[in-house]
Amino acid sequence: MSSILRTMKHSFTRHPLQKIFSAPSYIAILRVLNQITQGISGRELARRAAINDRTCRLALERLEYFNLVENLGTGKIKLFKLNRKNYFAESVLAPLFFGEVSFLVTLIEKLQLSLNNECEWACIYGSVAKKMDVETSDLDVLIIVSSEKNVKGLQDKMTELTSSIFTGFGLSLSPVILTDFQWRKGKQFQELKKNVIQDHIPLVGEMR
Repeated sequence: MSSILRTMKHSFTRHPLQKIFSAPSYIAILRVLNQITQGISGRELARRAAINDRTCRLALERLEYFNLVENLGTGKIKLFKLNRKNYFAESVLAPLFFGEVSFLVTLIEKLQLSLNNECEWACIYGSVAKKMDVETSDLDVLIIVSSEKNVKGLQDKMTELTSSIFTGFGLSLSPVILTDFQWRKGKQFQELKKNVIQDHIPLVGEMR
């Protein structure tokens, strides 16, 4: 893999993002700096970006080289901020990170639109609700309906929604459809109920 990467030569002026986004630490730092206007210490920046101090320091040096980050002094505690006059900070990063923030919001809105008037209540649970999901995690959705008849009526809609969510968001929807009675009285669902109550993102209605 490393030999392949060495042969991938790109003109910086034509493919600058190849370098600016070449390491996860660069993205993590830029994401934090994009959210604030004041200077921030390297240690606090590392904490917010969830990277270690050495990785943060090396990444900052590289981002300073691109003139994306400003170093606000040479005192005992150096402060850093995003150079918002830089082309990429102004024209690329702001809309890019706005789109990232909107990803989950847009996903929730789509689920709400699809499930509204189709169930008693619904929520996202599991790793997404716990903020522990990775790129291979399922999107776990619990849907509570009034009767068994409604379960059968919703299953076809779930097939269509599952395909739509994967196409639009790249996520594997994993719906669990239960009747209100199963949710309230079903002993086999007690562990699920405990997990959902502990961490969930409301979609439709109110949890019972």
